[in-house]
Amino acid sequence: MRVLSIVDLTAIVVCLALLVDRRSDERRLKAFVRSVTPCPPEKRAAALRLAAACYSLPGDTDPVFFSTLFASLGSSPAAVIERGGCCTGRSRLLILALAELKISAFQITLYHRAGHAQHCLVQASIDGEPLVLDPSYGISYSSPEGAPVGLRELQKGIPPRHELLPGVASGGYPVNCYYEFDYTRSRTANWTCSQVRRFTYRALQLLGAHWIDSFAVPPSLEWPQHLFIALALGGVAVMHLCVALSL
Repeated sequence: MRVLSIVDLTAIVVCLALLVDRRSDERRLKAFVRSVTPCPPEKRAAALRLAAACYSLPGDTDPVFFSTLFASLGSSPAAVIERGGCCTGRSRLLILALAELKISAFQITLYHRAGHAQHCLVQASIDGEPLVLDPSYGISYSSPEGAPVGLRELQKGIPPRHELLPGVASGGYPVNCYYEFDYTRSRTANWTCSQVRRFTYRALQLLGAHWIDSFAVPPSLEWPQHLFIALALGGVAVMHLCVALSL
């Protein structure tokens, strides 16, 4: 029991430290949003400008949060602002920046025609209409006729038209096989990056959870600090359960 008390105390200290770190991250994020958007912002224009600002950041690799052991948690928004990142880091930053403006958004994962997850985008909701943004390549999506498209339309096979974001002189996908996306496979998560995820996805499908392909991850789970806290508390809970069962 003494060991459990030490574990509990350590978990509390770690969680409090992570909440303080997240608060510092949040201040940096708010400053980034203020530097990009006017106040009060027009939502669609603000979303496009924030996506363009994310595109203009340097770097093409996501900074590691805390340690390489926790690389799967993704980067913090402050780290991406300072050092840039790849599609996942820029998309996370954009989702959290949009949340500061009360614009709901979630990640879309694009799959290659070979079947594996390849790239990620952001879908924002502007006055009830979807706005798909790619902060890594400086473009937004629309239908061939210029109408709004979102995850649902991509899954139906509507071919998207790519338009440059405001202030972006050149962007878009290079013409090579890496960008041969099968838009009908689009989902809200990368289910192919590990054996565990592939197994979990197959199990959910067998159980009839087809909603998983369109489940929008809440912005609060885009904070790596929140994910770390959830893992820590989950681990402590499992330890307590194991001890209780052994008594």
